[in-house]
Amino acid sequence: MLNNINKKERTGAPPIHKMNPICKFICLLLFTFCTLFSTWYLLAFLFLFVLWSMLFSKISLSTYFKMLYVLRLLFLLLVLVFLFMQVPFILICLYLVRIVILCLSVFVFTLTTPITEMTYTYEIFLFPLSKIHLSPSKIAIKLALYSQFIPSFINKKKELLYTVSSLGIDYNHSSRKGKLFVFKSIIGPLFSLSRKECHRVEESMKLRNFEIGKVRTNYQMNTWHILDIVFIIIHGIMIVLTVSEVFL
Repeated sequence: MLNNINKKERTGAPPIHKMNPICKFICLLLFTFCTLFSTWYLLAFLFLFVLWSMLFSKISLSTYFKMLYVLRLLFLLLVLVFLFMQVPFILICLYLVRIVILCLSVFVFTLTTPITEMTYTYEIFLFPLSKIHLSPSKIAIKLALYSQFIPSFINKKKELLYTVSSLGIDYNHSSRKGKLFVFKSIIGPLFSLSRKECHRVEESMKLRNFEIGKVRTNYQMNTWHILDIVFIIIHGIMIVLTVSEVFL
């Protein structure tokens, strides 16, 4: 009965949401390799591919760009470091493009994969750590929870800005100095609320008998389909093109 209910709930979801999480993570790793070592021509194709994936996910593009906007200070810091190291401007642009493409690909994986499937995938790939007496389950659940930090960060920022607006401070129409003052006042509560949200999810998983290190039954685990094979083939072709362009 549970399987039938879950199938009904997932019927209207886009195909990329129904892909096997292990397949998506393998594709993410292959895509990361291609992004780091590809030339400008292949990099343009990778950007078009990740843009198509974003559209294919049926998630608003504004959601992805808002998640990028949260990382703007990190981008600015990287630019300053590159300038301090006297890196040529063209190379700085190339590095930033690679980082943006990587971030977008990670966002696609995060937003289209349920946290339980994400945890299971991380456990599979981190299993070798058990040979050195580290717990793959603990690391996997932490990674899965922290991957939800940016979406939670955006939602909490909206809530805090609405609260500030109710106090008579219009953030959207304030001057730069006024926006900076508001941002400085909410940055502390913002991180605190986002961290509490992650802890709340962790506690709710414990209440549902989610025990670290125990074998679990996941009724919503997606199986391999034709789309998974197609994605693996596409990323395999990307790997071949990258290796042939860079290393041969």
